[in-house]
Parts: sequence; C-alpha cells; structure tokens
Amino acid sequence: MVAGLVLVIRPLGVWIATRRTKLPTRERVFIGAIAPRGIVAAAIASITAAPLEAEGLEGGAALRALVFSTIAGTVVLSGLVVYPLAWLLDLRLPQRDRVAIFGAQGLGLPLADALRDGGVAVLFIESDPKRSEVAEQAGHTVVFGDPLDDRTMQRARMELVGTVIGLTFNEHANSLFVREAREAYGVACGYVAMQSFEDPHAPRLVRRSGLDVLFDGPHDQARWDVRWRHDEVDVEPFEYRLDVASGAVTPDAGEDAKTNGPQTNQDPDDSYVMLTVRRGKRPAPFSLGHAPRQGDIAAVAIHRPARQEAVARLVRLGWHPHREVPAALQSGLATL
Repeated sequence: MVAGLVLVIRPLGVWIATRRTKLPTRERVFIGAIAPRGIVAAAIASITAAPLEAEGLEGGAALRALVFSTIAGTVVLSGLVVYPLAWLLDLRLPQRDRVAIFGAQGLGLPLADALRDGGVAVLFIESDPKRSEVAEQAGHTVVFGDPLDDRTMQRARMELVGTVIGLTFNEHANSLFVREAREAYGVACGYVAMQSFEDPHAPRLVRRSGLDVLFDGPHDQARWDVRWRHDEVDVEPFEYRLDVASGAVTPDAGEDAKTNGPQTNQDPDDSYVMLTVRRGKRPAPFSLGHAPRQGDIAAVAIHRPARQEAVARLVRLGWHPHREVPAALQSGLATL
C-alpha cells in the first residue's frame, strides 16, 4: 500500500497541482517522478510518534522507522531513474559546446565559418551594427550589445558556451571579455587574439592566467579585416605530415612540444593564419600552444596574392595541402 501511495498517488497529486502552469507535459511527468518528497510525512510522523511514546503506547518508533525508510527508498529510486527518465523524455541539459566570439571583424568570420563547417555551433557578440549585419548575412547567430553587460551575456546563453574568443582589434578588451566569461559564467576555454609580442613574456603571462593565444601567433587584425572585405582571403585545409626524408621536421615534432616548442608564425608578410585544427571529429580554434601531431587537419586562411610563399612556409613546417576524400569514396574504401 505504501508503494502504491509513493508510485501513484504522489505523481498524480503533482500532475493535478501543475495542470494550470505553463510547464510542458514532459516536465510535469519528470517532476512527478523525481520531485523532492517526504518532508511533510517526516514531520507528521515525528509529531505523531512523540505523543504515542509519551503515553507508553507501542507503534511510535515503528511508525517513524517506516516513514523514514520509505523516504530513503524513494530518494534512492529517484536517483536511479532520474538519468534514464530525462533521456527518455529528452530533458537532459545541453552540452556546453558552443563557441562565443567577441568581434565580427578581422579573422572572426573566416574562423567562425571554419568552425561551423566542422559542426561547431558559433555565435558572435558584437556592438557594431554594421558588422553585426555582415555576420548575420553570413548565416551566423549574432547577439548585439556590450559583452561586459550582464544582459548581453544572458541573451548569449553563456550557460551553453564552452569556449570564448576575444577577437577585436583591442587586446585589452579581448582579455576583459574572456576573463569575465570564465570567472562569472564558468566557461572552460578562453582564447585571446594578439596584435604583436612586443613584450616577450606576453604568451607566458596569458597562459598563466588560464588563457591561450589564438591562432599560431600574433596577427594584424586590421590588415586581415581589409583583406577579407576585399575578398583576398582563401581558407584551405592542410594536413600535418612528418617528412623525415626531406629534413623539414623531426620525427617527434608533433609528439612533444617540449622538444620543438609551439609553431609560431614568423612570416613577416603575414601571408597565412592557422584558424582551426581538427584531431578527430570536431575542429577547435588553433592556439599558440598547440603541438601538431601526425594527421592533424588545419583550416588555414591564406592571403591570395601571397599564396605561393604561404604554402612554401607551411610545407617547411610540416603542413601540406590536404585533399578531402569524398564521403562516397570513404564508404567504398571501408567495405574493402
């Protein structure tokens, strides 16, 4: 009988109590199944048992034990069924797998395109209406407003964001945004774009604060912004392949960053930028601390007039033009 009360009467009571609310049916079922319960029953049992014991009547201790054991059983049962029930009703919290980029300018759009093409959800936070419009026309989600305003961050659904990127022309603003997102909203990963390394200690100080330098080193964002607006930028895939015979890289260049250090772009003409890197299924922003491994696929922004020089530099670092295998061909090879 007690089991019937727990499994039928109480969920039915929750269903009736929430009938005039705006809760969806799935959420009402979920609340009825696992909502906290037993507080009132425990209080009544204690109040009832005390007079019985005071009068010397039997049953007070047994009543208290029965009620508390029933409460304990429902808590354990709820703990066991909560995840399967949430999965069955499709009420699980979404993963924090979105990327929020502060600044729809410079290399922001090609970076967002490369991430989106790899299946990563991207949104921009932008305070300039013209740049917001350009990003929206490119098919990206844009939250218009000041990124340091709580209302803007709430509209950006920061609870769903796992990576934040500061990518404006202002390094100080980039750092403020990324640090605020990490400290106030618990975002796990943060990257900041830098214009130069006038201070040689800058990369170390950035990493010490829990962040990383975006791309393969500092880049002139304003210059790349002009190139992008003039349609002088191509984004191409490159694969990291060790080539011991040519002496281009050493066999352990991609396995141990302590030996060779991160690959920093030393191109004086700034003819290319490493945007993203894919090691597995999903791409991630390329960072200065990335140690390449055999088979890594990078999306590289190349200044079209200097393409030949850019490709030559990339090959010397072990990055070779990559040709994607068509899906149909991949499935055919898998059956061999």
